[in-house]
Amino acid sequence: MEKKLQTLIFPDNEKVQRQWGIYYRGNRCVQGKDDVKLYIPAFEVIDFSTFFNGFSYRKWKTYTNLGALHLYIEMKGNFDVELVGYDYHGIQPERHSYATFHYELDKKENVCIAFPDECKEQMVAFEIHPYADCELYGGYYTGEYLESDVREVELALATTTCFKEEYIIHNMELLKHEILESDDEISRHFYIHVVDNGRTLEPEKYNCDRLTVHPNKNVGGSGGFARGMIESLHQEPKATHVLLMDDDVIILPESLKRTYTLLTLLKSEYQGKFIAGAMLAMEDMCVMHEDLGTVRADGEVCPVHRDLNVTELVNCLKLEEKRPKVRNEFGAWWYCCMPREAIEKNGLPLPIFIRSDDLEYGLRCHPGFITMNGICLWHMGFTNKFNPAIDLYQVYRNMLVIQATSGVCQGIDFMAWIKRLYKQMMLEFNYGSVELLLRALEDYMKGPEFLMEDCGEAILKENRKLVETLVPIEKFEDDRFKDIDIHMDRVYETGVRSFKERWIYRITYNGHRFWPKSKLKDKPGVIGYDWSYQPDKQNLRRNLIVVNPLQQTMGVRTIDRDRFKKLQKRFKHDLKEYYQRKERLSKAYADAYKTFTSEKFWKKYLAI
Repeated sequence: MEKKLQTLIFPDNEKVQRQWGIYYRGNRCVQGKDDVKLYIPAFEVIDFSTFFNGFSYRKWKTYTNLGALHLYIEMKGNFDVELVGYDYHGIQPERHSYATFHYELDKKENVCIAFPDECKEQMVAFEIHPYADCELYGGYYTGEYLESDVREVELALATTTCFKEEYIIHNMELLKHEILESDDEISRHFYIHVVDNGRTLEPEKYNCDRLTVHPNKNVGGSGGFARGMIESLHQEPKATHVLLMDDDVIILPESLKRTYTLLTLLKSEYQGKFIAGAMLAMEDMCVMHEDLGTVRADGEVCPVHRDLNVTELVNCLKLEEKRPKVRNEFGAWWYCCMPREAIEKNGLPLPIFIRSDDLEYGLRCHPGFITMNGICLWHMGFTNKFNPAIDLYQVYRNMLVIQATSGVCQGIDFMAWIKRLYKQMMLEFNYGSVELLLRALEDYMKGPEFLMEDCGEAILKENRKLVETLVPIEKFEDDRFKDIDIHMDRVYETGVRSFKERWIYRITYNGHRFWPKSKLKDKPGVIGYDWSYQPDKQNLRRNLIVVNPLQQTMGVRTIDRDRFKKLQKRFKHDLKEYYQRKERLSKAYADAYKTFTSEKFWKKYLAI
């Protein structure tokens, strides 16, 4: 039997049309406003070996029993179609030309071209070589399968939203039109669960067959996705797979269709794996920010592939390569599809409100991940979005909880990270961030009973009070610093310190102790607002000017020796208590693991 595996897609709005290299390679083509997709001028070669329209041949052969592969394209004009394949061996892409076919079509026609059986490249694709102006209306790839290769899939999409109406309403309408109301097979096997933590959506306005809005308590991402999992497992018919997705994203319906098709054809040995969709950055739509994440041995969380420009063929092929085994690999929940059996076996997420819930779940399940070019979405990136209330309190409290509860990330010393960040923030006079780190440790030491209380929203509101407020540069008014020149493009430049300056800086904790106030420098240092650490610029100053160049905001920090003493005393007390109670705390969290991840707990927690 012949199965449609993926459809050619073209940029459908002006913003993505400016990034046409994700769709096709060559000079930009004119797009029609009616049913014509692309006008291809004479003698302009257009190459479809791209992130969206290349075919991941080796992966389809690995994960499914793919037989013969065919290309169908609907065109008009005088042109050649050249079938090509690409491999990458770490130096440069290696191109293989399989065959060329000539067509002279006076009207729109659908032509079928078979790829040779000897294909073995990572990616296969096609090129259009026009001898006159041509029109390309669309196309798709199909594969031959036995009926026994195909299984029935019920795919449930669970998305959590909270005051992001401009995104979620658009995405609901898009999915209804492009999937639920389509003639594609997926339309009969696809369900949408929108968990509304903000309770701002009117369910009766959006509910329809296969789409349900669930008003929910504001229990963060972990609570919202737990609700989505529960609803998916209890729908009729039960979901065979649950796809978790963020709300503030630009969706590609074709990615969902490819995910569904892949699920129906997976070989038995791959049916337990999770499918992870890549995140392309909204700020720069041709850059893939991340496909999978990993926790390194030193505790740093980072992407497996970082910031690749996917208009470049070499980067597309890097993503086609077989990945080496990564110890602590996970798929972020902006797009992560998992089989129902994984949820039934491993339970629901931990009640940690936001941050690291997807990390913990991926490490807990340890399923192995499938990624594929074209299965993705666009999401606002994380560039310059440092938020201490989340990036310090939520992350480090949750990492301690995760390690103790689930037993993952053993051997990683997260306390070493807390100590390092505590010292860095103190040296930068960032006392609010220091207090957030201390709160993270102190709340962890309250034990699992603390997490069983529904207080995540209240904690976040309280913690936001400790985040310093930066103002737009044009509104910054402080007569003390009106003569200071701030060069936005040089904020992160580093300087040079003498050995004596480094020694005094370290011994005095940057002027907080053993150093006369009168010897502190009056001229402020100008430093970046985020994770950057610039000791040369902040060395023995009374004030620091903090600048966010991308958001064009700034603020002032002033040394506060009294606050330093109080925080130092508090930190020493917390450390002593932590090491005294470390083993007992770990056991208490581990004992709470089955309760935290049970449906019974979550239904009570969510009041459903």
